[in-house]
Amino acid sequence: MSKSGTPCTMTALNEMCWDADVEAAALDHTREKIKDPGYHWATVALVEEGRDPASNQRITMSQLKAWWSAVKPRPQQRGRPLSMLTIRPAVCRLRVDTFPTRERLPTTGLNTSYTNTVPDNRIDAHAMGYFDACMGYLGCTFHYVIRLDGVDEIGRNPKTLSSRGRSTTRRHDTIFIGVVGGLNFEDGKRIDNITDTQRKAVA
Repeated sequence: MSKSGTPCTMTALNEMCWDADVEAAALDHTREKIKDPGYHWATVALVEEGRDPASNQRITMSQLKAWWSAVKPRPQQRGRPLSMLTIRPAVCRLRVDTFPTRERLPTTGLNTSYTNTVPDNRIDAHAMGYFDACMGYLGCTFHYVIRLDGVDEIGRNPKTLSSRGRSTTRRHDTIFIGVVGGLNFEDGKRIDNITDTQRKAVA
């Protein structure tokens, strides 16, 4: 019984979900194209925090499996032409250029998520560097930042270590890509608001 008087429910042992389970599920989706990119980007941050996107409660194994099935990697299509992607440096010198981190290990995974900002044309790698610095980081924690117009800006040297993510082991071999958006203009709540140009940029 909780302090509020409501009965407490205990999670069965086989339903308990550990950090290693969450990390394994998240890594499975970063290796291949995923079936529902919009849903993945809108929910992966919650899952990595160990919360179920539907209930916002601590995630169980059944809920983790349900999430994995919803964004299950789809088979790669052979012979598909490569999409045109514009990658360019940030418009000005970034803090991470002045305070670089050490080099990371060879890439084994990609982590694509929203920047958890409102969709604004002014938000780019330089803006994200300022936002992340305000949160106590050295600068932009995304290796790449995809703006609303689909342009991919370099947020930090792709060869260097980022401090994003809950798992310190994943930081050593993962590229972090931030898609500008993820929050509603009106109330600041999480929302799937990726633009068509952004979707093409990460396709």
